[in-house]
Amino acid sequence: CSANALSIELAKDCNLLRLFYQNTHGDEWEKPLNGTAWLSNLNCCTWEGIGCKRQRGHDRVTSIRMHDTVGMAGTIPPEMARLTYLQKVQLRRTEISGTIPVGLASYLPDMKALEIGRTEISGTLPVDFFAFKNLESIYLKRTEISGT
Repeated sequence: CSANALSIELAKDCNLLRLFYQNTHGDEWEKPLNGTAWLSNLNCCTWEGIGCKRQRGHDRVTSIRMHDTVGMAGTIPPEMARLTYLQKVQLRRTEISGTIPVGLASYLPDMKALEIGRTEISGTLPVDFFAFKNLESIYLKRTEISGT
């Protein structure tokens, strides 16, 4: 969809990704771009590593594939739980730190794959983490995450 035709729903998703970009030092990322650079236009569905699909009549963000992104650091903002159609997150082999935001499992019922291994994420798994109903794969290897 064109920048002028963004639905309210997709515009909200894109704003959440802008927050993710800020929190993870997006201006310092050094990943070779195969797609469009982040923040280069209003439609985040065209940004590098972002996947979108039609959900209930509107384009929505369904995946974030930013593994191996040199310079990606900082923390995952808890607001990311508002990307309600998110199904796949691949942030492995980055310098992201902090904890897994509480509420992800409660607000992301369609999550199928979560790959955050080889990061600096620490702390305990939130209790609601085990509420992911559709989770098919998880990669937590080489993190500082402990039990609940």
